[in-house]
Amino acid sequence: REKTERILVIKLWAIGEVVLATPVFEALRQKYPDAQIDLLVGKTALAVVEHNPHLSSVIPIDESIFLRLRLREIIRLARRLQPAKYDTAILLHKVFIYGVFARLCGIRRRLGLSRGFEGFALTDRIPQATHHVHRVEEYLSVLGPLGIQTSLRPTTIFLRPKAHESANQLLSKETLQDPPPPTISLLPTGGANDAAGQLGTNFLTKRWPIPSYLELADRLSQQGARVLILGGPAEQRLRPSFESLDSPNLHIWIGETDLETTMGLLHASDLVVSNDSGPMHIASALGIPVLAAFGPTYTQVARPLSPGSRVLTGSTPCTCHVREDVFPNIVPTCKQDQICLKSVTVDQMIEAATEMLTEAKSTRP
Repeated sequence: REKTERILVIKLWAIGEVVLATPVFEALRQKYPDAQIDLLVGKTALAVVEHNPHLSSVIPIDESIFLRLRLREIIRLARRLQPAKYDTAILLHKVFIYGVFARLCGIRRRLGLSRGFEGFALTDRIPQATHHVHRVEEYLSVLGPLGIQTSLRPTTIFLRPKAHESANQLLSKETLQDPPPPTISLLPTGGANDAAGQLGTNFLTKRWPIPSYLELADRLSQQGARVLILGGPAEQRLRPSFESLDSPNLHIWIGETDLETTMGLLHASDLVVSNDSGPMHIASALGIPVLAAFGPTYTQVARPLSPGSRVLTGSTPCTCHVREDVFPNIVPTCKQDQICLKSVTVDQMIEAATEMLTEAKSTRP
């Protein structure tokens, strides 16, 4: 039996994709409680994994060296990791360069997803599924050769106290009635990240239209909910639109909070409304009910997994789903002006949000 005492997991790219890989860390730790389990991750996603107790250490890197195939820097990184003498590499990518990199690191056993010829540097090749499966299930399938159960399990994020403290400082600046209203976070974001942007593969057509978010924020606020509008620097241009709303209980913190504080605010929410995005997966991993509008991405692949979550897909199906059989992914230009997402109406969102808040209240201890 081949020893598995030192394991390197490689998962770069978008924040949401790293969140979807968290069940792999837990499964490995359960199988190998005493092993050294390290994660190679991009710096942009560090905050969602750096406090994960299932990992021995996290190695943040500039992932652009892989995205742009900077071979000299890739070789330099491999030499840096060689002294760790990893026994096994878990590659949560389908692109050939990661298998080559693991081999350069001197890792004897290399398990990964195999798409066409791209798995040639792997020792254990897991074929890409021929049908749509959830990304979590796909990542877990890589562990099959280790005898690990690969059925779907929830994602998890572990927050340090500072995240809650920072969020509470913001939330405590107002006086609420008794009992307090529900807190609903809106995330008008998704499809953009630093890593993908370097290759021009941002997928902004995943976003539910901003006019819909504006109407939803106004109506929920007018109904008495405390509504938080959250987003990062990439969403700064949206601030004026939300600031134009004359709504009580509306708090616009786009671009004002770091990722850790944003995670604290999501954790303090009763409901999170979004489209397919990294923050949506963060909220789901924190166990918060998520109401999500989906258009160009498949619900079977990326739906939120937290209890009580729902996905709305509208009455008009998407005709330009992203292709995943090539690298980099072909990101389509929408020829129908986001008709799939526009067919998810604000009325549908309001109805679903009301039902979800009622359900959450009834099940709260």
